[in-house]
Amino acid sequence: MDKTLDVLISHNELKAKAFLDEIAGKKPLFICTIATTETGKIPGISAAGKHPEFTDYTPPADAELLLLGKCKCINGVPVTPEGIPTPALITMSALRLADIPVVIVNGGLRVKPQIPFLELGGSPGRDIRTGNAVDNVEEVIERARIAGAQFAKTADYLVIGESIPGGTTTALGVLSALGVKAEGKVSSTLPENPHSLKAQVVRAGLAAAGESFGSLARNPFRAISCVGDPMMAAFSGLVLGAASQVPVLMAGGTQMSAVLAIVNALEPDVLCNVAVGTTRWLVKDKLSDLKGIVTQFCDVPILAANLNFGASRFSGLQTYETGLVKEGVGAGGASIAAMAKLGGAVNADLLLKEIERNYALLMGLK
Repeated sequence: MDKTLDVLISHNELKAKAFLDEIAGKKPLFICTIATTETGKIPGISAAGKHPEFTDYTPPADAELLLLGKCKCINGVPVTPEGIPTPALITMSALRLADIPVVIVNGGLRVKPQIPFLELGGSPGRDIRTGNAVDNVEEVIERARIAGAQFAKTADYLVIGESIPGGTTTALGVLSALGVKAEGKVSSTLPENPHSLKAQVVRAGLAAAGESFGSLARNPFRAISCVGDPMMAAFSGLVLGAASQVPVLMAGGTQMSAVLAIVNALEPDVLCNVAVGTTRWLVKDKLSDLKGIVTQFCDVPILAANLNFGASRFSGLQTYETGLVKEGVGAGGASIAAMAKLGGAVNADLLLKEIERNYALLMGLK
């Protein structure tokens, strides 16, 4: 635990503390990379939305919530089948509390958000079982790299998050293609992590592409093309463009390990300026292992916002303590950035009060 902030250090304490020291009191820019993949519609894969076909609306709705404080493309806010609100609620609350600016980047969507966003020319992802999941990977990474380099000139550091239903399955796909052992280690928004289903889907995708575990270790572009998703291309490019200039806090859960593996395969030197920012729920999850994936190929520090909703007056927020959802839309990284910017003025308790206030407004509660 960092003594000055409500932040847990899950891996590489020295580097983690140095990273926190470097961003303390500084002004970040938050970027949310949104995309969709048909993989998220496979029954039993994702809980992002009440029904699989609604997952096309989850990323644009999350993005609208961050910028507007409400959703326009759907009524209400994205919820899991159990009624738990999107972690974008946490992100929005943290960013507003600390007055952190937001940019939305489209990696490849079926439904566009009704807000300004940066278009990279990507397409929605196909089901990875086809072995042909993502178009124009190299071009999108290059465009995102240019954008990342420009964004780096506008802030002291970048916080990059994501929203893509089904993303932990595609993360397993890319990690497997790159030769990283991640079966049984990626997280899930479901009560029971469907590890065997995810592994089965990935194996089918690799077989359809004529590839196997580790066969694309030196070709991350093809790894994304075959069994990845459009978010990865956009996110990887942003990191590549920015991390040579400013620190980058990659805000997310086990999906970040796939982006790290891609960046590591392309330009490992930039990872010295990168950390992962997630939540306590993710690093304490016994059904996933972010650290166990990342430490196979790099030494990037892992930080976790020490959020606890156990004392919340709302059952929808209390349910986060059961391990459902855990992370998403950069919730952990945004919380860490808010605390780092405002120092002792913001802690996990104050964040919870702000999250509860926004939750009550959005849900029409008192």
